[in-house]
Amino acid sequence: MQLFHERFNLPAPKLTNPLDRQKLRLSFRNERHLHKRKCDLTGKDIISTYPADTLFPVYQKEAWWSDAWDPLAFGMDFDFKKTFTENFKILQDKTPRMALNAQNVTNSDYANYCCDAKNCYIVYGSIVVEDCYYGSPYYSKDCVDNTILRHSELCYECIDSEKLYNCDWLQDSENCRDCKYGYDLKNCHDCVFCVGIRGASYHIFNKPYSKEEYLVRIKNMDLKKPSSLDFNNFEMLKMRMPRQFMIGAHNENVIGNYLFHCKNVFESFNAERCEDCAYLGQVMDCKDCQDVNYMENSELCYDSFGFYNNYMVWFCNTAGNGKFMQYCEFCANSKYLFGCISVKNNEYCIFNKKYSQLEFEKLQAKIIDHMKETGEYGNYLDKSLALFKYEDTAANDYF
Repeated sequence: MQLFHERFNLPAPKLTNPLDRQKLRLSFRNERHLHKRKCDLTGKDIISTYPADTLFPVYQKEAWWSDAWDPLAFGMDFDFKKTFTENFKILQDKTPRMALNAQNVTNSDYANYCCDAKNCYIVYGSIVVEDCYYGSPYYSKDCVDNTILRHSELCYECIDSEKLYNCDWLQDSENCRDCKYGYDLKNCHDCVFCVGIRGASYHIFNKPYSKEEYLVRIKNMDLKKPSSLDFNNFEMLKMRMPRQFMIGAHNENVIGNYLFHCKNVFESFNAERCEDCAYLGQVMDCKDCQDVNYMENSELCYDSFGFYNNYMVWFCNTAGNGKFMQYCEFCANSKYLFGCISVKNNEYCIFNKKYSQLEFEKLQAKIIDHMKETGEYGNYLDKSLALFKYEDTAANDYF
């Protein structure tokens, strides 16, 4: 695979290790550390990722999305006597931000980095979820305390699994129902304390039983609070059973882990239905992307993270429904933006100031040349622009 900077004639990134680039991006993302404060537009009590003492205004999500304010009112001219980072910091300190990063959420005041959520509480990095609590489910309903669970319903304490129904305490499992305490189960139902079995039913510790005998045995087991002996036997069974070299299925020419339905994907993790990509983390339905986290349905994106439906979004923090955007933060439903913050439903803007198409193209090229001289272009936003304490960020969660 040709690396992105070579393909588009960009300067090589200063951070040569992809993990270091990912760590820098994630230090800009606070998922789980929330604060009570006032909305600076409505005065209402809100929950926010930003504490009350931030320099910039913070608006509740309904107010942020409303027409009651104009992001372009905070626009500024680029000062070529300063670096890009110095200019961007000035814009950061005055431009309003959304208290929680959420789109199309209902009755989910504590949901962060979510899209299409209903009746959810303390879920993060999730899309299309309903009646879910705690964790990071995707396309799921009525699930509690799960981590990276997809297309599932009525599940509790499941990890890195998909297409589960009424399952508890499963890990690395798929297409299962009515199973509890399982590892690496596929196409199973009514199994308890099982490891690595396929297409099985009515099993306990990998041993098959008739339906009648199975029901009698699990009735005598306290599955809400199993004995330490049951857990010890389960752990011993996990250690004895062979495992795949990686978790994944239906892949072609891939390197990584937790990859599903991917093709030509290199050094990536937790990716699904991606093609011709490299250095991904928690990504779905992306094509020709590199150094991307938390993104869905996107193409030709580089060194960014965000929401879904992006095209040629480079060096951006939390972009959604964007096209041809560079060095932007929290912009949505927009195209042809450079160095913008909180711009929505707009185009041809630089530092939150609107230009004609021709003016935009000339000024963007001039700023890029300036950034090349200062050594900033081709790299993600400078770490000094991160707005959260490192220990509150996703970088600390993973690294």
